[in-house]
Amino acid sequence: MNVKTLIKYFTPYGLLLLRRRLRKAPLTVKFGKVENDFQNNCLGLGKIQITSCGGGGGISINRDDYEHPIYLRNYTTDIPTYKDIIEKHKYNFKEKYEPEYIIDAGANVGMAAIYFANKYKNAKIIAIEPESGNYDLLKQNTKNYANIITKKAALWNVSGEISLFDTGLGNDAFMVESDKAKLNTPAKNIKQTIKTVTVDDIIDEFHINSIDILKIDIEGSEKEVFETSASWVNKTKCIIVELHERMKKGCDKAFHQNVKYFDKIASYGEDIYLSRDDYIKIVYQ
Repeated sequence: MNVKTLIKYFTPYGLLLLRRRLRKAPLTVKFGKVENDFQNNCLGLGKIQITSCGGGGGISINRDDYEHPIYLRNYTTDIPTYKDIIEKHKYNFKEKYEPEYIIDAGANVGMAAIYFANKYKNAKIIAIEPESGNYDLLKQNTKNYANIITKKAALWNVSGEISLFDTGLGNDAFMVESDKAKLNTPAKNIKQTIKTVTVDDIIDEFHINSIDILKIDIEGSEKEVFETSASWVNKTKCIIVELHERMKKGCDKAFHQNVKYFDKIASYGEDIYLSRDDYIKIVYQ
């Protein structure tokens, strides 16, 4: 473990909260200013057109390199999420062959799903998101993509219902938990009760023999998911996961104990990539 990793691992949760809020601070300006910031800081190759869409600070983005408009909420973590995935190509990697099935767990407002949909025209993408506001925008962003199927649910270790908590870290940091005492967050307010699904449920529903890409960003629920992964982990060619040990103890242990038989492991940004049989190769920007 290098010094940078040690510093990140032992950062107090209060500083993490402050960091997340500071990241959002420049976005809390008038719409016209944000519009100009978007265009001046554009990192992608495609030309973009940004317009106001409806009330509440909504933004519609039309890009030459995307088939359909992209919808975001101003003053929220939608903006850095868009930049990370769409502009900075966070999930830019090469694969041996085009994937057939992609599961996007923690789909948020659909940035990864539409990135994959534009890159892999023939892949079936199952996008899973539990929080209502995020899910509504996920539906809007993916409604014109025939190869994306959305599910309003949380990925968990059993099927049923569970509490969704607002951690106070933004629209991309809602957590689910059956026992709120296990959450290492200052805010533990129950937002709503939601449906849960398992990876096995998805496999059975869509008759999947092999998962080509499993992307997991589920704010601590990866602990429970990987603790019960024996039935599906060896059917998966590539896993991309962001671990949240600081938000829930045991995430790192559950993950590393249950992914021992992948050939390659690499980290890129906050994500860990696992690949079986050299299925993917990361393209560094």
